[in-house]
Amino acid sequence: MKQPDIEKLRRFSLGSGLVLITYFVAIVKPSSAVSFPFLGLTFNIMNPKYISIGFILASIYGLIRYSLYGMIIERSPSKTRKQLLSGKLVKDAYEINVQSKDDVDDVLKKLEYAFPSISKDGGGIEVNEFIAPLFKEQRVNISYRIRYKPTRRTNVLAICHDIDYTAPIWVNLVALMIAAYRLFAA
Repeated sequence: MKQPDIEKLRRFSLGSGLVLITYFVAIVKPSSAVSFPFLGLTFNIMNPKYISIGFILASIYGLIRYSLYGMIIERSPSKTRKQLLSGKLVKDAYEINVQSKDDVDDVLKKLEYAFPSISKDGGGIEVNEFIAPLFKEQRVNISYRIRYKPTRRTNVLAICHDIDYTAPIWVNLVALMIAAYRLFAA
């Protein structure tokens, strides 16, 4: 099964949550019969009080799909950051040893994904080549050591990135709580 585009899921989920919040905070009450033209045809909605159910279902659908694909199946920035911070800490910097140049590129992509602007901050990223002896065969292997030190600014930006990345989830949860309050408190 092909995985959906996370950005499209994010937009749908965030949009449905914001529409639901707007609908219930503004206390929209449609009149008894609503009609609207679409493609030259006039559509009549005979029970407009059920429009709110459609908004609620869209919000739940967006919440579940984004939670599944954006947070569970896809690796979120916070999960990637935790994995990268589990590396070896040497002199206030984290180190990761990799075997190939392709692995270096993969780690650098993960660092940019998990820590926004880490390469632009003062801590930065340092990649060094070193020779690691292989004792069994008595030959040498060239490895790469990646050192990175997230600064305070990088950590603050990472937290803001996490809040933005998880916005479709918490916006929909807030929207559903507002909808539940408006429906059951009335």
